[in-house]
Amino acid sequence: MLENRLGFVPLVVVMVGLWIAACREIPQPVELLRVAGFVETPGYVRSIFQENEFLFLANGEAGVTVIATSSPIPPGVGIPPEFYAHWDDPSVEDYARGIWKAPGDTLLYVADTDGGILILRFALDSLGLSYVNSEFGRNLQDITGWVVQDTPYLYVADQDDGLVVYDASYPGFLNLLVTIPLTGYSRGVYLDAQAGRLYVAQGQAGLAIFDVSTDPAQPALLSNVDLPGDARKVYVQEGIAYVAAREQGLMLVDISDPSNPSLLSSVDFNGYAWDVVARNDTAWVAAGGDGLQWVDCTDPTSPVVIANLPCDYGYSVDQVGDYVILGGRQGLYWILPNPSGSQKGLP
Repeated sequence: MLENRLGFVPLVVVMVGLWIAACREIPQPVELLRVAGFVETPGYVRSIFQENEFLFLANGEAGVTVIATSSPIPPGVGIPPEFYAHWDDPSVEDYARGIWKAPGDTLLYVADTDGGILILRFALDSLGLSYVNSEFGRNLQDITGWVVQDTPYLYVADQDDGLVVYDASYPGFLNLLVTIPLTGYSRGVYLDAQAGRLYVAQGQAGLAIFDVSTDPAQPALLSNVDLPGDARKVYVQEGIAYVAAREQGLMLVDISDPSNPSLLSSVDFNGYAWDVVARNDTAWVAAGGDGLQWVDCTDPTSPVVIANLPCDYGYSVDQVGDYVILGGRQGLYWILPNPSGSQKGLP
């Protein structure tokens, strides 16, 4: 009996060895999206504006944060103070939703839900933010701008009044040029400076397209396109408008003829689509409770979700080099896509 048992032991060892070797040959799941870094922020990151090595964040009730870094911060490691600046004055009513800065300028313009436009000064030498002025009385959702012949124009999505245009030539003060009423609630605004067109995501009323090439001070409405859902943000690339439409997910709109746009396709998620950025036929969507969505739009009539990365909550999104930057309720995530999972997604 003992001899039989001793003879059985080597057989078991051999079988276990063969099983381990076989398991090694089984293809393992590919990690398509990986969190490479994280920075905790004081508030919800509702919008991200990028200039050179700086990220300017609209942080809701917590004001504005600036992060000066071109590489991710390892999770769990605090960001050094020399790479971080923050502004939030309790005496100034604010809920920052959008942010824009003219190239090379020191002034930041913040679209504020409670306080209109906040104007802050950014000091590069000390990496500081200071309050300059504000224009109260508007329920603002987003902001962008364009410098034409040394004149900075601000294009602002006002939830109640539509599209509002300012001349910001005089530092620290704004000159209201025009208010253009729109059918829906203005949520997001995007400027295609090369084409001279302005796009406004107007909630349940879809997408409005304006021409600003002729007169940047007086946008001319070209068209409207009805979309399902609640259009929140829009990003434009190569004749396609990518629209984050909240509960209806991502919408792709053909804008090759801006006077006659048409819906190409849509892709739905479990979460809400709040923001979108597109690169090389790939759309990255901040999808609320679904975190980050990676969508292959090689065929714009049939987009395909490649992967998603859940996090605390995805409100805003941008791309810096190889990294996708996702703004959430707790802070800013640096997410690294794995190109082996798809040939798309990297610049």
